Amino acid sequence: MFDSTIARLEAAADSGTGVRFVGSSVTPDGEPVYVGWDQIHDEARVVGAALQAKGLLPGDHVAVLGPTSRELITIVRGCWMAGIASMVLPLPMRMGSLDAFIDSTRARIRHGDAKLVLIDDQLADFYTATEGDPPIEPMQSVLPGSPNAPSGEALETPDPDPERLVILQYSSGSTGEPKGVMIPDRVLSANLDATCEAGNVGPDETMVSWLPLYHDMGLVGFLALPMTKGIDLVLAAPQDFLARPGNWMDWISDHGGTATAGPNFSWVLATRALKRKTDLDLSTLTLALSGAEPVDPVAVEAFVAEASRFGFQAGSIFPAFG
Repeated sequence: MFDSTIARLEAAADSGTGVRFVGSSVTPDGEPVYVGWDQIHDEARVVGAALQAKGLLPGDHVAVLGPTSRELITIVRGCWMAGIASMVLPLPMRMGSLDAFIDSTRARIRHGDAKLVLIDDQLADFYTATEGDPPIEPMQSVLPGSPNAPSGEALETPDPDPERLVILQYSSGSTGEPKGVMIPDRVLSANLDATCEAGNVGPDETMVSWLPLYHDMGLVGFLALPMTKGIDLVLAAPQDFLARPGNWMDWISDHGGTATAGPNFSWVLATRALKRKTDLDLSTLTLALSGAEPVDPVAVEAFVAEASRFGFQAGSIFPAFG
């Protein structure tokens, strides 16, 4: 029997686990913010009901432009609960390339046939609708607490459909025009199950990630997987890692992280940061994936040499579609 993403999300909501936001999402006194998957689930049901109230139907696509945050992952989950495919859009990396960012964003939105664009307030000034664009609304308009927000009970979850898209993800376009990768429910479910089997990922893991949620390693491997399997997640934003790469190792140490991932360059930066560290515990980390770009064996060996000072076992690092 097909085990749909919606059924998985509903089951995971009762797991007693959740997501801990670190980095720039901490409280004013520097404490991580913990939210149970059950609470994220209830808020996501409101998002799904709000999208349906706006006339969106199962099978429609919604583009989302915003930084890694509680709001973003709630909207992604809300889309999935309503049978709507999420399109998480890349953020502008350099302020000097805003024109290119706007052009590529508009191309993705149009090519992806988005019926609605939800945009974070911080980015609203960077992107405005022109003729031919779908409506643009603030992300807050579909979240709990917004004016006229429906009850989560108003959500009408659609019947399972293995072929209905869950994710429409655009490639980086580094070697050509960005291409929309269509990920239906059956493919996402099979991928998540295979990942857990290959990585021996169980319910007692603590996954740690700063990866962007517009890449599959971040969105599928380190959001969809813990969110549908009911696994604890420690989540930061890419800019949190780039500002202080050593924080990645701190998050693993502080929260007993068992699984994490990053591209080759990030392990190089982590290795440099470890040279300056004196008090860490990396002994809990049993699945460290290097992928998304070519994996350099020299970089892997250098990381193992530094991390082993803090209890890391060499056999815990693996290449992943690199």
